[in-house]
Amino acid sequence: MNISISTVLGVGLGLALVYYVLSLIVSSVTSQIAEWLNYRAKDLEKGLKELLDDPAILADFKNHALVKNLVPMKSKLFEDKDNKKGEDIPPETFALALLDVLAEGKEGDTVLKRVNKFLEAFSEDQKSSAIVALKGLIAAGGGDLAKTRKLMEGWFDDKMTQISALYKQHAKRIAYIVALVVTLVTGTDSIAIAEHLWKTPQTQHAIEEKVDAFLAQDDPNYDELRGELFKLEDLEIPVLWDYEWLFDGRLISDPRSVFPLKKVIGLFITFVATAQGSSFWYQVLKHIRGVTTGSKETTKETGGTKT
Repeated sequence: MNISISTVLGVGLGLALVYYVLSLIVSSVTSQIAEWLNYRAKDLEKGLKELLDDPAILADFKNHALVKNLVPMKSKLFEDKDNKKGEDIPPETFALALLDVLAEGKEGDTVLKRVNKFLEAFSEDQKSSAIVALKGLIAAGGGDLAKTRKLMEGWFDDKMTQISALYKQHAKRIAYIVALVVTLVTGTDSIAIAEHLWKTPQTQHAIEEKVDAFLAQDDPNYDELRGELFKLEDLEIPVLWDYEWLFDGRLISDPRSVFPLKKVIGLFITFVATAQGSSFWYQVLKHIRGVTTGSKETTKETGGTKT
């Protein structure tokens, strides 16, 4: 049996487009849930507490004017008592505010001398990891205030990178749950879609136009995404459930007619694919679209080839 390369690419492009639309919906819902649960702020607040694990230093730092002025407007409006989340603190502000907090002392001394006096006031049993780290940073700075400040900024950046990774883990867990819900609600069956695209290669041109439109967009909104599912359905691509079984009682009387093994496998493939994220499928779309464009140019030059 002869298999057209363009048909294979068309099936791949169509599936990637469906996964991209669904993963954009998953990303949008996941971001909203993470914002409602305040995960990012909580994770970064946790990182700030781990970094400045001395309660007195942490309290003075959070109450510093440079930090308090960074409180989001919604926190001010609703009088959020949890003064400052770490997510909005630039490294430069962190270093400046912390040095200012630690440098309280005699006016005649330099900033670093005042900081050292503050740190030396702690006895060995009082020294937290923050105190030890700060002393090490000041020693590494060799008495140069600008260098010490840069080291403190790097210290803060490293911790925030770890916390950002923790937030991504939380978001990924949410994304898997959302991807499962979206797959079950839409009923997008990868096997059924692949079979349809294989039998109707004439839909490839319409799919290519939609892919080009998506690749030209910087930030498609949620309403557009929902509409795209119905537009794909208009192309007779089976991306949504046939909800007749909700009303004719088949789901109760004969559930295997609604969820045969083939359908379950198709839904599972969609779930796994959608959970990979929109950025992944965006790159896949770009790659396949580039190949299809190159393939067409080659066909025009050579008169077309089949394998």
